[in-house]
Amino acid sequence: MDDTEKSWTIDGVTFKHVSQEELKFVYNNIESDLVRVTQKASADWIPADIYAAVRSGSTQLYLAFKDNYYAGFFVLTPLNSVIGEKTLYIWVAYSKPEYNIREAGIQFLDNLIQDTSITGMEFHSDRSGWIRAAKKYGFKAITTVFKKEV
Repeated sequence: MDDTEKSWTIDGVTFKHVSQEELKFVYNNIESDLVRVTQKASADWIPADIYAAVRSGSTQLYLAFKDNYYAGFFVLTPLNSVIGEKTLYIWVAYSKPEYNIREAGIQFLDNLIQDTSITGMEFHSDRSGWIRAAKKYGFKAITTVFKKEV
């Protein structure tokens, strides 16, 4: 992913890359939404993990704005497989309920990896609603994970 481009506008939604230096100024705006995500999904991370990963440079944060209002965010990590393929891992995606940015968000992700060596995208979710939605956007289920706490 080329960091020379810092923002993209798609269907009236602007996606802005947040640099490591800017993170401390925007984190308070997204922290409560990160908490909401962890409450709705079985996340194996806490909001502080997101902060640390973006600050370290291993992960990228993009904020979404619609009509100049904060509408959501994407937390993305490029991963390398053991055979050298690169995948864009969508760690967290969030859209404020009053905005409908899903279509623009998917287009943003497609545009973001265009002309890179990234060969695919993946995300994990325990929310059943994503089964149908993911298929609509070209994602397919690869595996199902079952877990029992002991």
